[in-house]
Amino acid sequence: ISLGCLDLELCLRIDEPAQSIPECSQAEKALYESWECSNRLSLMIIKSKIAKHIRKSIPKSTRTHAFLASMRQQFSATNKVLADMLMATLTTKKYDEESGVSEHIMEMNNLVEQFKSMDMTISESFLMQFILNLLLSQYSPFKINYNT
Repeated sequence: ISLGCLDLELCLRIDEPAQSIPECSQAEKALYESWECSNRLSLMIIKSKIAKHIRKSIPKSTRTHAFLASMRQQFSATNKVLADMLMATLTTKKYDEESGVSEHIMEMNNLVEQFKSMDMTISESFLMQFILNLLLSQYSPFKINYNT
């Protein structure tokens, strides 16, 4: 958003134009200069928004596209860790009697939505059966009613 508002996203929208050489037209030279300025400022802004300890783990780059590709590659394993954490939370979450049943169902549904954002789906019927199985024995009449 910042890059778009500052009109600096040119380096993200188009590939790097040919460097200016004497045979280039004024328009081509101007495009390259605009692209180079956009690239340099975009890279500085992006790097400034990343914590130093994380920035150190990303290979240095002078091109915004290459830097973003390095970040994507570096942190692709993060989704696997998040999926593991979500799965552990989903399978170990118990209903506590402090919150309402509807709140518990909403929390479980929120976990499923997070799975969907990672292109992992859990069917609604499985989720509902899973939630019912987590309820305490005092909810047996409710379970029977739901299943019938």
